[in-house]
Amino acid sequence: MKKNDLSVIFLMWIPYGQDYLISFIESYLKFESGVEHNLVILFNGSKDPAAINPYLDFLKSKKIDHSYLELETGQDIAAYRWAASQLDSEYVLFFNTYSQIQHDNWGRNYLNSIKKDNIGCVGATGSWMSWFSYGFQRARFLLSSNLKIRQNLPYFEAKKIEIASLNIVIPARLTLIGALIKSIIKYNNFPKYPNPHLRTNAFIIKREFWLSLNFPGLGDKKQAHQFESGANSFTKQILRSGKSVLVMNKYGELFEPKFWNKSKTLWSYGQSDLLVSDNFTRQYEVSSKENQLAFQNFLWGSR
Repeated sequence: MKKNDLSVIFLMWIPYGQDYLISFIESYLKFESGVEHNLVILFNGSKDPAAINPYLDFLKSKKIDHSYLELETGQDIAAYRWAASQLDSEYVLFFNTYSQIQHDNWGRNYLNSIKKDNIGCVGATGSWMSWFSYGFQRARFLLSSNLKIRQNLPYFEAKKIEIASLNIVIPARLTLIGALIKSIIKYNNFPKYPNPHLRTNAFIIKREFWLSLNFPGLGDKKQAHQFESGANSFTKQILRSGKSVLVMNKYGELFEPKFWNKSKTLWSYGQSDLLVSDNFTRQYEVSSKENQLAFQNFLWGSR
């Protein structure tokens, strides 16, 4: 494979099954990248070397020029870091397992944007969410009408938990108290809302700069959340270095954090300018108009 300035890395979490690779590759083939690059499939989540064979057969059937890496296990961020250490391209563009490309010239626009002066990282989506404030944002609607709750709170529903042989159903309103307790106990060291941070579903960064960042232990989901949106998140590390973090829409337009709510990418304006979809953006897409309003108001504040 010819060496290029850009490595496009797709993380395939093997336990999720082959359909995710198929969906990504279909979008990869449908929308022209507009730039030469090396495609790298990063297989993660299996100790059996033979587990990747059906995936390789599929790639071969599509006649796609690619290379691949294998990792037995690890959170997405840990896998991204390890993969970057194995490559020698100047820039790395990461896609997670849920990613699907939505527009042409995605690679060219990503590469052009990261090469601009003083740009540290560019992602397809950014968020103002705070894990610490999450429970407080929900609990303040505890005594509100059902209509107001539906207009402001996504995921407002009863929850089932299993304790030993018992199945317990927690009413929707009580889940608001549970979210508050979880925020206080588990996420008390996270920044308060609004907490601008790039999401890690689809982002580009200079490889050496990525490897120079301070990575915490990434053994569990909370530590992964800390790296994405905690007090020492990769976004905050980049900002402290004096570089910008930007969201890019499908047309290659760039948005500073204070304008992410108007970028028409994540959970607003019908996501009409979204460049890369994932599981979170698709939840919004399939929701009713009322639920879409709740997603929007919760993440960005009521307009």
